[in-house]
This record gives sequence, C-alpha cells and structure tokens, in this order.
Amino acid sequence: MKEVKKLLQPIQSYHLKQKFPKAAPQPFLKPGEVDLTLLYELEYSPGLTFNKLKAQLLNSGVVSYVEPVYIPEILKMPNDPLADSLTGAQYYLKNIKAYKGWDIQQGDSSVVIGVLDTGINLKHEDLQDKIKYNYADPINGVDDDKDGYVDNFYGWDMADNDNDPSADANTHGILVSGVIAAAANNGKGVTGVGYNCKLLPLKVFQSKAKGSFAGYEAIVYAADHGCKVINISWGSPGFNSAYEQDIINYAVINKNVVVVAAGGNTNGDLDFYPASYDNVISVTSTDGSDNRFFSHTYSNKIDVLAPGVGIWTTGARNNEYTYAGGTSFAAPIVAGAAALVFKQFPNYTAQQVAEQLRITADDIYQRPANTPFLERLGRGRLNIYRALTEINTKSVRNIQNQFSKGNSLMAGDTLRITGTFLNLLSPTSNLKITLSSTSPYVTILQKEYVAGALATRNAATNTDQAFVIYIHPDIPLNSSINFRYGFSDGSYNDYQYFKVAANPDFLTININNLGVSITSKGNIGYNGLDYQQGDGVFYKKGNPLLAEGGLMIGASPGRVTDNIRNHLLESDNNYYQVAPVRFLPNPKFADIAAQGAIQDSFPAANVAGVRVTHRAYAWKDAPNHKFVVLEYKITNNTLSPFQDLYAGMFTDWDIDGAFRNAADWDPVHNMGYAYNVDRRNVYAGIKLLSDLPATHYAIDNLYGPLENISLSDGFSDAKKYRALSNPPDKNQKAGLNGQGNDVSDVTGARIAYLAPGESITVAFAILAGDNLEDLQRSATEAKARYMQVKSSPVPYVQNDTICPGSPTVISPENGSKFRFYADNARKTLLGTGLRYVTPKLNTNTTYYVSNTDSLYESSLVPVMVAVEKPQVAFNYTPAPETLALNGLINFADQTPNAVSWHWYFGDKGESRAKAPVIQYQQPGNYQVKLVVTDNKGCVDSLTNTIRIKYLNYSNNWQASDFLVYPNPTPDQLFIRVPENIDVSSPVTLEVINLIGEVVKHQTITTTGLHNLRLAGVAKGMYVLQIRGKDGVYRQKFQHL
Repeated sequence: MKEVKKLLQPIQSYHLKQKFPKAAPQPFLKPGEVDLTLLYELEYSPGLTFNKLKAQLLNSGVVSYVEPVYIPEILKMPNDPLADSLTGAQYYLKNIKAYKGWDIQQGDSSVVIGVLDTGINLKHEDLQDKIKYNYADPINGVDDDKDGYVDNFYGWDMADNDNDPSADANTHGILVSGVIAAAANNGKGVTGVGYNCKLLPLKVFQSKAKGSFAGYEAIVYAADHGCKVINISWGSPGFNSAYEQDIINYAVINKNVVVVAAGGNTNGDLDFYPASYDNVISVTSTDGSDNRFFSHTYSNKIDVLAPGVGIWTTGARNNEYTYAGGTSFAAPIVAGAAALVFKQFPNYTAQQVAEQLRITADDIYQRPANTPFLERLGRGRLNIYRALTEINTKSVRNIQNQFSKGNSLMAGDTLRITGTFLNLLSPTSNLKITLSSTSPYVTILQKEYVAGALATRNAATNTDQAFVIYIHPDIPLNSSINFRYGFSDGSYNDYQYFKVAANPDFLTININNLGVSITSKGNIGYNGLDYQQGDGVFYKKGNPLLAEGGLMIGASPGRVTDNIRNHLLESDNNYYQVAPVRFLPNPKFADIAAQGAIQDSFPAANVAGVRVTHRAYAWKDAPNHKFVVLEYKITNNTLSPFQDLYAGMFTDWDIDGAFRNAADWDPVHNMGYAYNVDRRNVYAGIKLLSDLPATHYAIDNLYGPLENISLSDGFSDAKKYRALSNPPDKNQKAGLNGQGNDVSDVTGARIAYLAPGESITVAFAILAGDNLEDLQRSATEAKARYMQVKSSPVPYVQNDTICPGSPTVISPENGSKFRFYADNARKTLLGTGLRYVTPKLNTNTTYYVSNTDSLYESSLVPVMVAVEKPQVAFNYTPAPETLALNGLINFADQTPNAVSWHWYFGDKGESRAKAPVIQYQQPGNYQVKLVVTDNKGCVDSLTNTIRIKYLNYSNNWQASDFLVYPNPTPDQLFIRVPENIDVSSPVTLEVINLIGEVVKHQTITTTGLHNLRLAGVAKGMYVLQIRGKDGVYRQKFQHL
C-alpha cells in the first residue's frame, strides 16, 4: 500500500485502514476465491470529488476497484394481521412442505444460520435457546478465543462495534430470526423453518451516532465464525459493486457458506443487490395461494419464491408474536431450508445446496397471476420435502462467457461467444445448451452447443462449437441485451439469463502504443466523469494516464461548450449527440479512423453555438505509433459571426498517480505536456496540429498560486474561457515549481473569425513517449503525418500544345480549388479557381498547379504548354521518278493531327481531300503545294516538285528499252530495266542454249539494274530472253 499512501499524501485529511484486519492472507487462491487482506477502507475530507479520487487510485496500478459505501434499506411491510386471510396460522409451512421435510431432516446445532439484520431479542422465549452462544468467549472482558472480538458470546453488533446484538427500536431482525429458527416443540409461539438449527445474530444497522452500516463486514464475520447459511433481508436496487461481489464470493467459495437474500419489495423488473449478485439465492414472495405478491420485485435474477405475506413470527417483546410481510420474510424461509439441506447432504458445497433448493422448487407458473412473469419468478416456489429427498437432480450453470471481440459489442458486429458451463448436481448424458435472446437487435447465427456427458462438478467449454451472434446496425446506444441459455438433458430442462452491454457510446483506438477512448460527447478517455464509459488513455498497455479530458469551445466567458467538470464538480454535458462515434470502414489515409458529430444546445445562453464533426486517426507502425490525431470540424450554428473563438483540449493528467505531476509548454512544437516528477518514464501531451495561433494554460488543480486558475473549487465557464484564451507565453508551467502536484493542461487555438454557417477544422494530436525527446519526436511525426493525410489531392492536368501566338486554358481535374504558379517555388501566383487562361504564347512555357481543396495545399504538378506549328508532309505514288498509270498520281497527307487540307496542283486545279488523285497528260516536272490545318487550329504549308518521266507502261518492248552488258562476258550479265516496264507481274530473265534449253533463269519484280550470274553455265553462245506480261526481248551473248 505504499503507492496508495504516497498518492494520498497531498490530501490534507484522510484515514486509510484495512477493511478486514483479522483476515489471513491467501497466497494460493482457487478460482473464484477472494483474499480479504487486500480490501481497504478510506475516509477523506471534502475538496476532492469521488470520481477524481477513484481515477487517481485506479491509475496507480495497484488498486483493482474503488467504490463508495452505500447503506441499503431494510425491507419492510406493515405488520397488519388483516393483510392475511389466514390469521394466526403459519400457513406457509404447509405451502413449502415443511412438515414432510421435517420428517426427513430437522437439522441440529451444528448448522448455524447467520442473521444479518437489526439485531435480536436475546430473552425472547422462542429465540433465547436457538442462539449459537460462543462458550469459548464468555462475558469476562477478555478475548478468550483470540478472534479479535472481546466477549462475542451472543454474536456481535457489527455496526456499533460492540458485543450486544440486541435490537433497538427497529425490530426487523427479531421477526426475521423467528422465521428462521424459532424453537420447535417448546409449546410456545411459532416454529422456525430451520427447526433444530441454530442462529448467530449479527447486528448490521447502527444505533449510535458513530456507528455505520456493516452488512458486508458481517458476511465475513459469519463466514469466519462457522455459519453454514447467511440470511440477508436488506438491499437496494441498481448498483453492482465489485467489492460486494468479492465479499459474497469469499463466503460462498472460500468458506462454503450459502447466502440467501431478499429480492426486493418494489413492483418492478429490476436488479436488486445483494440478491442479484452471483452465488446468492435470490428470493421473491408469494401469497397464501401461491400467487406472486403484486408489490414485490421480479426479474431473471430471481431464483426461488417463498411465502412472504402474513408471516407469523416472533415479536419484539419476550413472549410476543406478530405478522410480517415482504421478501424480508420470504428469504429467511429459504435460509432455514438451506440449513436443513446442508445437514441432509453434508458433502454438498454451498453452490450445490443452493442449486438443490432451486431445482426442486415447484413450478407455479401455470397459475394465471404468475404466467405473465414466466422465468422472472425463479424456478418455482420452495419445496423443502423435494429438496431433502430428490437425489438425481441435475443443474448446469453458466459460470463464464468470453466474446471474440472483447466486452464491447458494437452495432454491426458478428462475434462468437464461448461459454463455460459447470454441472453442479447429477451427471448429464446428452446435455444440450441453446442460446437465445428476445432482443429485436440480435440475430443468433449459431445457437446450439452439445456438451453431452458431464460429470458432477465438472465443467465444459464450447470452444469448438462457439455460439455466433450478429448485432443489428440499428441497435440503440448503450443498450443492454438479455441472453438466455436453455439447458436440456432428457427430462431435465432449465434456463439461465445473462446481460451484456452493447453499442456503447464510446470506442477505443488501441492499435499502437497509445490507446485512447473516444466518446460521443467530445471527451477522450472517459465520458466526462463517468468512468464506466471509456477505457481511458494508456501508453504501452500500462495504467491510465488521464482522469478527464475533452474538447472545450469558448465564445466568451459566459458561453463555453464542453463536457468537462463545472463549478459543481459535475460534467457540464453541453453536447448532445448528432451521430455516434463509430469506426470508419476501410479508412483511406490511416490504419484506423473513427467519426462522430455533436452539437450544443444553442440558442441556450450559456453555450457557444457550434456543431462539431470529430474524427480520430491512428497508425500501427513506427514512427507514427505513439500518437492519435484528433480532428474537429467546427461549424458556427449562430446567426452572428464569431470574433476570436477558442477551441482547445482540456486534459487532467494523472501519470503514475495524480499528485506528483508537472505540466509544461513546448513552444517549438506547440505542445502542452505532463510528466511524473519522480519517475519521468512516461511523458504525455497535446499538440496543436492546425496552423492557427496557439493558446495554452498549465493548471495546478490544487494549492497553486491564488491568482492562477485552480480546480479545487470547480471549473466554471469563466475559468474555462480564461484557460482557452490564455496566450502560450503565460502560465506555461504547473506542478508547484517542480515539486509535483495534481495538474491539468489546456492546449488550444484561436479562430479569429468564423461567419455564420461556415466551418473551420482544428486538429490536435494526443501523444505519449518514454521521455521528452521521444515525445517531441512523436510531435514532429504527428505534424508530418497529419499534413500528409490532410494535404489536398494532387491535381491531374494534361500538357498542351498550341499554335504560335495563341492563349490556352489550363483546366485541372481531381479537385475544385486550384492554384496556378509561374514557378515551382510558389513565389509567383498567377491565379486561383477551377481554370487558368494563359496569355498568347510564342515559346514553350511550363506552369505549376496545386490543389487547395483540403487543409493543406497539395504538391505542385508541372504543365508544359508547347508552341508548335503543323509538321506538314505528304507523299505520292508512283514515286520517286513517277510513272503515272495513264497519267494518274495518288497523293496522301502525312501531317500529324491534321483536320483539313488544301492542295494546289497548278494548272491541274485544287483539292480539299486528304488523299486526292490527279491525272497528268504529259511527262514533266510539276509543283504541288499542301496547306494543312491541325487539331489546334494551326496552319502551315509545304510545296514539293514531282517529276513524271512516263505517262504509262510500255506494252511494245524495244531493244532500246533494255541495256545488256558486257557482251561477251566471263561470269555475269548486267541488265537495266527501265521504269516504263511493268514488273508488277514478275519478269523472267532466261539463258537459252543453242538447242533451245533454258540453262539459267531468274525472276525480277523491280525496275533498275539487275545482275545475272552465269556460274555453272558452260562456255559458248547463248540467248538472253527477257519475258513479261507486256512483251519479250531476246539478245545473243557469248559466255567466255
């Protein structure tokens, strides 16, 4: 406890004591057992809220839970005999089959029932012989049995801490005691259900001014002093305490004690504690006709019913008897029965005794008054005879559930439920377990688990047959889903309910070293001061770093919007939800992202008048693994402009405890941060990411300078506005000049002007690091990453080509707001908007374009505007020394991107075709001019001279057409074929000897010079024959 005491040192007045100083340490705990030596009670002076103190203690890492002490109510009902038609008779003994049960088992003094109530009449004629007197510690002023209680002969007054458990004016405990254990067979008064069993009176409600309620201390006392059953006829609705559940578990599991509790006297379906805790037999009541009594509690947590109307029992005076009613008197009937069952089955555990009582109860749901409350009145009405005689009963209980996505069931989730099931009584052979729910927001996709054979006190887990459920997307926020397990094995049928919170109004980003809960009320860590709503802020899965945090927006000292504590030390709750915070599917710029929307209650006078869309981003890997980005898009919801609006993050840091912290400002990184002055192993802070004027205030929550803001008397709107608007060069530090203190920090930004309906984005990073340098590195990385995320998309723009002396329009895509620069240094801005019109250009020019759609301007994209005229080209066929077919020449344009043509052919006229055909009448040289317009509208021309040597092919070959040489020749002939010879059909060159044989041949397909090699041809005289479709030419030659 050294760490806890160190945390408490700054509190001016407190008292810390071990709750159960007499308890022995439990070094080896079995599942479910509790070590009472770890429980402490703290009293402290005002000045620190319970929620704040709770957060500080939990953040120490050595405290499991912190809870206030509540005083429950005694469950009363008027002692009016007229309330029951069976005046004077203990009718309920017949209803519960007590007489038949007593024939089987009457109990004895070895079974003690602890009665934790308002006390007892030690001299009542029907009670004085039923008290379990402690003969080991008689009344002599000495603690003879050395149990820490002096002279606890009759029991103990736990509330006033003395040895007299006698009742004061409140006789409730006397009435309860008579129901449980009034003497049997003494010829007086009434008979207690426990018959021969003894009772231990423990007074738990104080009679003295300095006393205090001690119900749970009494549970420990009773369990430690030999009680086998404890009766609790008090309680209250609504509050589920981990401490109280621990005490129950200690009695039932550590000490093997049956705990029975009254289910409540409120006509409603509600949880009532301690009756609704695990391991407690919860009892509600019937009337004399086995009908549920109309004014008593019902719920799925009820285990059994017992009569609770017109219960005849011992009264206040020594020989008085009276009627009583309520679940306060149904519970002791069951407690007495539990004592008999414990005696009948001495090897049963407390849990088995409880289940034997529950499972053998009589089903009375067929009665019309009970039918509407099916499975909300427990298994049935108590039947002692069955509980004592039935030995083949079966009872399976669900003792644990695990969800595949943790305990936060979110809208749209599909998840698996793995349950552990314990068989407490007789073995099963073919056990089937079915999951169901009446919630319209849940679909059970896999509902059955076949456990089969299960031995007594053995457990089974459906790991391989997990239940699968789907949570509908439209489930309301902060819902509670009621699930039902149905158990069946032959004739055995049973049920059990459990509740699960679903679709909470927060989510936790926990994918890197920094975990942060984000709520739908503008808070981080927790939802204001509600520590049930959120997992906190934690670094490297360590202890929570933050007691309270969230967005504050101030328009003036009287108009501040936030969900931070106020001057009453309560959450301001100025925001209401527009859209719940939820994870975004497949975020584009982050590994995980979430978004929600909130709005204040404008036109209420004390709020700023804003609507806020908030987002959070996080990344898994280094160097972005130690921060979460928090982004707020703030919209002016008023009809007037904001002048100097302030938005900032409030953070009440509790790093390794609350009272040894310091806060500071880093002007280089625009970051407020905090650390523990003793350890300095974790630093945490808030960095302003937006390019806005920063504000900052480091706050000593307690004991700071009088002129500075302090939170000891609350946090008013005026203080909040002062912190939000504070210049960063003032109030930079907190922490009592390095000594350490409970500190808070406000890091914000000034928004100079915001018109009605307009929005501005303010972004922060919440960061943590191992030291200041590490934190500053994360601050730098956070800024870089955020700029990358929020940079506008890079525009897409095509290069252009224009005609000399023409302007052009640059029209980028992938955005709506662009900037156009003359240089890549952004020094010369030419224009903004959707497009830019250039001046007339005669040279190639490069422009630079950026996108400004988002928070940060995108990178520049160069745009080349090329100034070009058309590259005019054309060809014609036949060419180059053209042989026109009947004088026809085919012209064709070869100019890129041409869209129009104008040909000039001299005396042959003009043409606007792309590929005209012109007929010439005479050979000769002719000029041809082509004027082209391209797709940019640019015009240029080209003039060429063409030569027509022949008008057509020769079809009457003459010797003058061919040139053959040398003749004679030693090895080859050269043959020139003129252009007017048509070689489109092959022309054959043949060498023929004197007897007419072709000894060599060659085919040609072009005009011009060809050679014919005579290798292999014998020496002698030959004829060269040139043969084609238009003629034949022969010439003799000699081969030497």
